[in-house]
Amino acid sequence: MKQQEIYQSNSIYKAFPDWDQVFNKNERGVLLPIGLVSFSAFDNNYDDQVLIALPIEPEEGLIGDNTGEYGNETCSDIWLSYSYVDGKWQLDCDIRLFMKEHPDWCDDENMLNYYQETISYFKKVKNFYQKNGFIQYCDIENPNIEYKEDLITLGGLTPSGQNWDAYAGYPYTFNETFGEDELTLFNSQGDKYQYIGTVSEYYYKDGGDTAHFFYEPKSKNVRLVVDYS
Repeated sequence: MKQQEIYQSNSIYKAFPDWDQVFNKNERGVLLPIGLVSFSAFDNNYDDQVLIALPIEPEEGLIGDNTGEYGNETCSDIWLSYSYVDGKWQLDCDIRLFMKEHPDWCDDENMLNYYQETISYFKKVKNFYQKNGFIQYCDIENPNIEYKEDLITLGGLTPSGQNWDAYAGYPYTFNETFGEDELTLFNSQGDKYQYIGTVSEYYYKDGGDTAHFFYEPKSKNVRLVVDYS
């Protein structure tokens, strides 16, 4: 699929699905549902609706900075993964990877405030979009179509030459569609992930970086990596 910036919901992307529609209880507390991508746009052998979701944490630092023991090969400092199970999307790791689950380790009041503020900001962005038909960066009180931003950038080649892939350890394979070598992700069974697209976290949260999303249809598994600056 050629790279394209998506500004509004269309036949291949639905913005802002409801929390209850896509998540179980645990995930509703730590992830923000950004959109649903029709995987048929990448492979017409599948009709999966792939969830694009951003982690609420971290306020600063990396995911699991102090909770790495609850992570695994797909959920760690810059990686998260979640899978489609029984009609909902669920994390592939112990929920205790998130500092929110450890009030005795951190300033519980500050963490609670951070979560509340982040979710509140996200809801304001969602309401802004539903009212105006686009999102814009920072100023979510005064709509101006000249300042609209993309909901997501879909397709194209996997971004490389960035912080996240400097130590990713994944091989490059030849992408026949684009005629170039591309950084490629595989799961432990050797199945290849399809690069889906990129989201700017700071359009949805008051801060953040860039997140890249990948999908493996056999296991119905999403992997996201945050390219922390």
